[in-house]
Amino acid sequence: MKFVLAVSADNKIAIAGRLPWRIRHDMQWFKMNTYGGTIIMGRKTWDSIGKKALKGRKNIVVSRKKVPGVETITNLDRIKLYKQAYVIGGAELCQQLWKSGDTLILTRVHTTVPNGLGIQLPRLRVLWNKEFEGYTFCICKIL
Repeated sequence: MKFVLAVSADNKIAIAGRLPWRIRHDMQWFKMNTYGGTIIMGRKTWDSIGKKALKGRKNIVVSRKKVPGVETITNLDRIKLYKQAYVIGGAELCQQLWKSGDTLILTRVHTTVPNGLGIQLPRLRVLWNKEFEGYTFCICKIL
């Protein structure tokens, strides 16, 4: 499985249900990596993107209840059917699904986000990274 996240220097991914930043190059990186594929997200992430599907991708929401307007998975075991999918958040879903050998496509934003929603990143081995204007694009393997 693959995961795509943007994370601050203090391991925050959101604040008040939204991204704490708006970085054009990060959005392009995200689109480049997910376009044409399947994206899986938690219900809160679905809500944060406006409760509408991201174009050019099959959108799937993980929730205990059916979410109107989008394919919904209510059982985490069904996610295994989507081996080539990208999990795009939230923190709880990622932390439940991470396993050794998975790929994390990461944007590390060099800022802190007081009162933001934190994520506990797994141990990673960086395969590739590129510094760019206050953030770092990385491709990592989960150990």
